[in-house]
Formats: sequence, C-alpha cells, structure tokens
Amino acid sequence: MFFFNGDIEAAWDHMLHPLGLTVAQLRKKPAGISFPLQQSTLQYRHLHQGKVNGFDTPSKRVEIYSETLLNAGYAPLPEIKQSNAVDVALPLLLTSVKNGYYCHSQQRNLVSLRKRAPLPMAFISRSVATKKGINNGDWIIIKTAEGQAHFCVSVDPDLEDNVVAAEYGWWQACDDIGRDGFPVSGLGSSNYNRLISARKTDAISGSVPMRVGCCDIALSTELVSNRRPWAGKIAFVITKKKWLANGVMEITFTANDNRQLPDYLAGQHISLCVNQGTAAEMTRAYSLTGAAQVADRTHYTITVRHQTGRDEQGNIVEGKMSSYLHQHLQQGDIVHLSAPSGNFTLPQNIDYPVVIFAGGIGITPFISFLESISEPETMPEVWLYYANLNSDTHAFADRLNALAHRMPKLHIINHYNDPLPRDNKGEDYATSELITAAVVSDTLLEQRARFYLCGPEPMMQAITEQLIERDVAKFDIFSEAFQAQSVVKIKTNQQFKVKFLRSKKDDVTWTSADGSILDFGDKMKIAMPSGCRVGQCESCAVRIVSGQVIHLNGKQPEDPQMCLACQAIPTSDLILDI
Repeated sequence: MFFFNGDIEAAWDHMLHPLGLTVAQLRKKPAGISFPLQQSTLQYRHLHQGKVNGFDTPSKRVEIYSETLLNAGYAPLPEIKQSNAVDVALPLLLTSVKNGYYCHSQQRNLVSLRKRAPLPMAFISRSVATKKGINNGDWIIIKTAEGQAHFCVSVDPDLEDNVVAAEYGWWQACDDIGRDGFPVSGLGSSNYNRLISARKTDAISGSVPMRVGCCDIALSTELVSNRRPWAGKIAFVITKKKWLANGVMEITFTANDNRQLPDYLAGQHISLCVNQGTAAEMTRAYSLTGAAQVADRTHYTITVRHQTGRDEQGNIVEGKMSSYLHQHLQQGDIVHLSAPSGNFTLPQNIDYPVVIFAGGIGITPFISFLESISEPETMPEVWLYYANLNSDTHAFADRLNALAHRMPKLHIINHYNDPLPRDNKGEDYATSELITAAVVSDTLLEQRARFYLCGPEPMMQAITEQLIERDVAKFDIFSEAFQAQSVVKIKTNQQFKVKFLRSKKDDVTWTSADGSILDFGDKMKIAMPSGCRVGQCESCAVRIVSGQVIHLNGKQPEDPQMCLACQAIPTSDLILDI
C-alpha cells in the first residue's frame, strides 16, 4: 500500500492544502506565489501567564553547564578528547564547512546561488599548498581511511597549517548555466560523506565525527598539470589578427612561455591587459570564441568591434581599448591575460528550448556556445535572433551558416537595421525591424524556454522588460554586459545626504571619512545585512531607491538597482530600501 495511492501530486497537494494552494496553481505561476508569514523574534522575552518565557532548558536560562547531562551520567561541560596516535599516511586534520549560500545539500541547481558558488571547495593553508605544489583553483583529491573525494582548492592564509576544511553537500547539475553535477560516489565524486563513516559515534548525541578526522591531499590525477589555471595575469603574444567584418577583428593569443592552456565553459571570458605596469595600462574583459573544449589547447581567441560614435557636439569619439587593439597592437606584441572565468555560461544539455538575442558583437559568447556542441542530435532546440546593421557588419556569418547546416535544431533569424542595396531580404536577412520579445512564439513560452541576451544595454533592457510582461520568470532570463574595470578614488571633502527608508533615518550626512555604506550604517545604528563579513559574499546587497553609488573594488553587481554595502560609497544624495 502506498501513501496517496502512489500519486506524488496528491501528496504535494496535501502539503500545500494549509496555504489553499495546489500544484496546478503553482505550475501556472512558475515564478512562485508569495504568502506573508507571521514571524516573531526574541520569544524568550515574551510573557506567558505573567512570567518570561525564557529558553527551552530546565532553568529557562542559557545553560553552558548542563545538569541534565550530569544527571544522565555524562560530563556537564564539553570535553576535548584528542588522540595521540599520528597516522603517517594521513598527516592532515580534516574538518567540514557549510557553504553559506546553500541549505546543506540543496539548491546547487538554483542559478542565482550557483553563480556565486559554482564549485565544491576545499580550503588549505599556504604552507600546505606550497609543500604540495597546489595553486588556487587546482582540483585536489582528499583521501581518508574511508574513501576519497574531489574538491577545488582555495588557499586560505589564515588557516592552521595542518588543517583541511572541505564543504559538504551533494552537487546537482545547474543546467541553465551549463554547470555539471558531481556524482555521489565513484570517479569525480565531491561528496564529503565519502570521507567519513559512522563506525564511531558520540555517546550522547549519536553524531558521527564529521568535524575532525585524518586525511591527506594531492593534485587530482585527472588534472593535466600543464593545463592548470593561473593567478593574476601572465604574458601572451599576439599570433594573429584577422578581419571578420567591417570594424570587427579576431585576435589570437598564445602563451609567451608556450604552455598548454586550460579549457573553459562556453560564454566565459578573459581579462586582457595592455601596457601592463605603465601609465597607459588598460584592462577590459572579452568573451572567448571558438570551441570551449580543445585537446592540447595552445591559444585563445577573442573578437573585438571598434567602438565609435559621436558626442553631444557631434564629434567622433572612439573606445580607447578597442581603438588600441585595432590600430596599434601588432602581431608579435606582448599583452597579459587572466585565466578564463565568468558566470555567463550556457547550457550544453538542457530539456528546454534556448532562445538567444545577440546584438552586434554580443554574438561572441554564443558563437562559442554553438561551436562547443559536439552532438547536434542531443542539443536543445536553439533560436538565435541576431541584430546587425547590414552584411558589412555581420560577424561570423559564414561560420553561423555552416553551423545551421550541421545542426537541424538551430534556427537563425538575422535582423538588419540598415540593409545595403546588395542585401537580399529572405536570403541574407529576415527583417529590418528591431528585435523585440514579440518574435518569441507562444509555443516557446509554454515550453518554458530559457532566454540568453548579450548586446547593447538598451536592447537587453527592453527585451527583458518585454519578456517579463509576457509572464517569463525573471530567473529564466540571462544576460551579459561587460564593464571596464575602474580604480575608485575618494575625494576627502565629499559628503552626501543618505536616507535609510525603512529604518526611518532621514537625510543623515555621509562623508568620505565614514567609509562604505555598511560601515556608515553601523555608525547610524542601522541593522544592515552583513553576512559578507563572515564569507557570504553579496549578502550585504541593498536596493537603491534613488541616487548613485560606486564600488571600491571597481566591480558592479549584476542588478544595477542593487549596491553591495560593504563596497559601495555614495556619489550623490541617496535613498536606500533598508
């Protein structure tokens, strides 16, 4: 006999019944339905029958010394029991750590969280890293007497020399951004449970020793040692420059020391620095083009459009970096590149249609995505809407046509805003209308297609708003916009009015001596979100109602209406939703 006669939806409906909801109703609202919750804090202070509730202990107080344990024959205070035995084969101490973004083994499939914590991490000291020849970002194997598991390394200078701290949890795939899962057991597993056992348990709680054990670590045997990522930026030489379209140039780089290079995920980018260490130094981020996985990789390729326009007076203005790359940089010149990185990654295996909106040079992450698909028969249905002025500015036209012939599930719709006389409608392009969300069929919406955008900011903003108006969930829309790195200099005489809206702190004056908005809020006795101080990056995000900020680290949050309080300082009078 099965509960609910084996009908899982009936079981879900039973669980939802107290809220007056059904699974069918939720399916009609994939973005969710909000219900207010009645919450109460500081319940130990509340009065019941004229007495303070206190805590749920025999004394109603916070108990450090436990008479309950004493009466049961156990030590009333915690005791440290250390083993003097040293396992020469397992010389390091292993402990577990909870990732601040996830609820134990849940939620690795949620895009907003997986972007912030994409990999299972293990933390080691600098001395252990040096001794073992391990760098930040390397994959290691942690071995114990029970088993082994794989983790990505972060070197923590504050960690005790003999300690390894590894995150626990099971890693599901996050298909929407092309992040794989990791098996619970076997080759490639990142399951911390493989490192511990229940053979020894705590006499009082029954808990297994998850927090301490013996281990050793080594570089993963699956890692090709000469294709490891690197820290910072290293020297590359320009080996090729090639025109792809009017104002569009493809640039190829090879490592100056001829090393083999690590692969990347389709959609990721490198940071390119020219004139490093000089007053003319510039750094920009560029999407990598070409297949993401290449055997014995020796080069990276980017594609750069020469940015030009006119100012308010009608004078021609040019992008500094794109002008330099197009006009001054020559084959054989030395530049400096970071290792590939970035969270705008695209799915190779997904059960939903993929709809792409690309404007001009915004095609670059998508050409990498399409050229990385090795099995066209298993790829998702892909609809690419690609906007250009005309055939002169149409980058990758031949490569995209070749991909469309090889991939029956790839549908390319070209939009030419200013077609040339020689451009044939119906052959070279489909329409001269601007791309809008109206091009998306109702069928694709019903199938819950995923939407990926890269191009001019006004285009992406307009299409995003139009998709949301058509009831597309915001978390099914993904976009990429590169911003130049900036060095923030604070003027010592700056001051602005700041209003903390919900805290009813009106027009308090921030000065440059007050530091970040988070520090300023603390001074104003405002309860600011500050999980960033304990390693939960971006948990200090606050919505901006009006005004402008800059971030001291030069990096802006994905949502322009948010600021990261630990890094943000005002550049105008400011109203914050807190």
